[in-house]
Amino acid sequence: MWNKIKSILKKENFVKIKACDIYKTLKEYKIVTLSTSDTGLFLADVPTFILPITISKDELSNKIFSSLNSSRCNVPFPNSKVEMQEFQKKHLKDLKEKSFKSLYKNSINCSIRLENNILEITPSRFEKYYLEPVSEKSVKIEYNNNELEVTKIIIDILNRK
Repeated sequence: MWNKIKSILKKENFVKIKACDIYKTLKEYKIVTLSTSDTGLFLADVPTFILPITISKDELSNKIFSSLNSSRCNVPFPNSKVEMQEFQKKHLKDLKEKSFKSLYKNSINCSIRLENNILEITPSRFEKYYLEPVSEKSVKIEYNNNELEVTKIIIDILNRK
């Protein structure tokens, strides 16, 4: 099945998008770097940051943009269901979480996408087992090294319930 998915999608058609997800829990921010896989799907990548909720805006901004700058293209997608399960298990361990459902249920999330100097911040809401993007609350801004301004918007989004 995995090889079938890979053969359907052609990597030369993919747009280079830098991405990360941010989860805000009661005590921490969890920033997950996302890279585009060789199938075109996003995969969690390194680095992953777990930061205290009391972190300064400057430090938070630094980690968010470090994550975005670490985002890569053509990361190998797991070749089998077993490899995917191991990948997810490691990812949960890196996040210090027991399950994705628990993470989604006990956090506020937003996705950050940077493409052609347009930065899009999209909040998500928990829907029983997964996160559903709330596109109507998405914010698009031009990115011109305005990291602190962007970070303030992200914090504002993550402070909404």
